Amino acid sequence: MGAIPRSVELKLGRVDEHMRTLDENIQAFLQPEPYSAKRIVENEGRDHVLIWDKYLEPPDQIGLIAGDAIHNLRSSLDHLAVALAVEGAAAQGISITTKEVERIQFPIVLTESEFKNQLGRGRLRHVETAAKEFIEGFQPYRMTPAAPEWSNLYALSELDNADKHRLLTTAGLASTVLKVGWPSALNETQLKDPEPPVRYEAGAEFGRFTFPSPQREEDVRVDFLWGFSLFIGTRWHTHDIRYIIGNYISTVRQIIARASQEFLP
Repeated sequence: MGAIPRSVELKLGRVDEHMRTLDENIQAFLQPEPYSAKRIVENEGRDHVLIWDKYLEPPDQIGLIAGDAIHNLRSSLDHLAVALAVEGAAAQGISITTKEVERIQFPIVLTESEFKNQLGRGRLRHVETAAKEFIEGFQPYRMTPAAPEWSNLYALSELDNADKHRLLTTAGLASTVLKVGWPSALNETQLKDPEPPVRYEAGAEFGRFTFPSPQREEDVRVDFLWGFSLFIGTRWHTHDIRYIIGNYISTVRQIIARASQEFLP
């Protein structure tokens, strides 16, 4: 089995450190219960309106730590690409130049034509043909052709690019509503978002259930779970921030492990 390059291992180790810090910060913020909700029953029991009883803005630190983890994870792929290029050059009996190294990146693109364009720009200069094909096999247009922009790699790349050049990584509250002991006939009743403008403050509505017939509050119990998610593309992701980044980590580690085994000494 080929060894994972040291620089890649160090980047992945840094990712793990950031993820531990991220979890510690989330737990520290949630421990004193910064959120609570209450219910107001209206329209003779047909409308159950959920109101913020307590709401605190998530600390910026959570998004910043997530951004650091994402950056190091994305960087680990670029370090892998450099290692593959150095190995490919050595196999040809030549030395890779500093200028060539500066152009090398692990491409993450949406179309085959974009991938070819990246090759033309020297992103995988000296990388062996089999390793190039391996990298192409993980491109979003190959992994999730129906929706390449939602692939793990593309989301990772976009978050990293935005954080570096345009916008800070944003972590926001992701509340989960658990329906407890509801009559089966009501289980399909969905939580409706409030009409805009949506306010995030104590006393503001954050959702409501509208039932076809009057219901007592004790018969349609609701519990809440609080967590954090990431803003990806044009909307909030629905999963916990640690789950999202954990999926990215799993994908990247799979690529690195296989590439190291197959193409590095």
